Amino acid sequence: MATIITTAAGLAAINGSSGSFELGADILDWNLPPIETFYGDLDGKGYTITGTIQTYTLGTYNKYAGLFYRCYGNVHDIVFEDCTLSYSGVPFSGGILAAGISKDTDPAKAPEIYNITFINCTITVNANSPNSQHFYWGNVGFLAGWVDNVGISGCFVDSDCSISLTATPNSVYSAAGMLVGSQYGTSNYMSNCGVEGSIDCYGMSAIEAGGLCGESQNITIQDCLSKVNITTISTGAFSYLGGIYGSVSNNGTVTVNCYNSGTLSGTATQKYGIGIGTTSTSCYWLDSCGGSGGGGESKTDTQLKQQATFADWDFATIWGIDEGVDYPYLGNLTIVTLPATEVWATGATIHGAMNNEGSVLTYAYMGFQWGPASDVSGETIHWLYSGTYGHGLHPIQATISGLLPDRTYYYRACLHIGAPPMTPNTYGSTLSFGGPTSIFGEGWEYVTAKKVEDDVSKLAVGRYYMDKSGNFVYESAKHRIA
Repeated sequence: MATIITTAAGLAAINGSSGSFELGADILDWNLPPIETFYGDLDGKGYTITGTIQTYTLGTYNKYAGLFYRCYGNVHDIVFEDCTLSYSGVPFSGGILAAGISKDTDPAKAPEIYNITFINCTITVNANSPNSQHFYWGNVGFLAGWVDNVGISGCFVDSDCSISLTATPNSVYSAAGMLVGSQYGTSNYMSNCGVEGSIDCYGMSAIEAGGLCGESQNITIQDCLSKVNITTISTGAFSYLGGIYGSVSNNGTVTVNCYNSGTLSGTATQKYGIGIGTTSTSCYWLDSCGGSGGGGESKTDTQLKQQATFADWDFATIWGIDEGVDYPYLGNLTIVTLPATEVWATGATIHGAMNNEGSVLTYAYMGFQWGPASDVSGETIHWLYSGTYGHGLHPIQATISGLLPDRTYYYRACLHIGAPPMTPNTYGSTLSFGGPTSIFGEGWEYVTAKKVEDDVSKLAVGRYYMDKSGNFVYESAKHRIA
């Protein structure tokens, strides 16, 4: 049975453990040194971690930062929101989740990192090299500075996240990506991941920067997207930018069913729509992104908004698209209608939820239709929720009033993905609430003593209704009985 964690101190206490742990509450005050090692399984259960990421010193020069210094275990289903990592000094490597993630000595225990979302997080590093050598201080990414033989899936970085790297003097090497700085080892994979936001690098003599990862080797990247805007001002000739990844080291990278619509700008000597040295299958990049070649095919803005462009992509279970409005998004997005609560004579509170199994959405609108007929398709859609929604379950509700008593009303939840005008992509099932409230059963009238014209000997026949506060209210008499 997993141990439940509800405080920052409880999270820090998993250091060195190989056990199973679950978050039982949001951790809103993290400001502790990195957890040095972890070998177990941490299930975030969709809870949020906020706070400040600190550094860990190893040796004379090297500094590392992350929730973990070295993670050998599985971490999943966590939202990092409003987390900051800020550092100035000697060579550096780190990320919000971990400085490094790798398998232990047992190759069968390769870590799995999945369903991690970053919202409004920042990494700011101002580093300098203490001598004339190049240092891999810049292994920077929101998941980790570096990974070694790790599986990554269902991870997303929102558009309000940013990485800013500045180096003084110029003899500094940097590898930066929104998920991972550098990937090493003989078997890595990254799937169903989406990244937005920005990477800005200034003053390096060398830079490898990519939307998902900076430097890669022996990795398959499949069903991923990047909308990251990357800018570099580099003083050296060794500078590579890529929409999906920056460059390869030693061995090639395979990309399948990926696209890049982010921009590549600055003084980097080589810019690629996907990445240098890749073997690409059904990959595409926006023709105005600032890169060229490097695998994949160049497409116009209009073409990237058409499903027909994406040959052999799975638009049934992996991808979705708001045709002609926006680029493809990841995830099996569903909207469900949930039972009403607080039902009274003339109203109720109705509920629903959107389940996002995939990427952060640029635009999403949710709302309800309701009316007195079982077919509500012609009723007005009340759009009540809008914004950018990450991986997980997002509940919605509406309190409606002023309805006619003694009626059954029907309702369903609605979801629109993409920019206005809103036309629902999908609906939840139709549910109902209300109807006659007689204590004898639906449709029955009942007789009760009622003061009529100050003559308590008379009876009235009618119905009682329950108001929102739970009180029975008499409506009207159909006739009197002497």
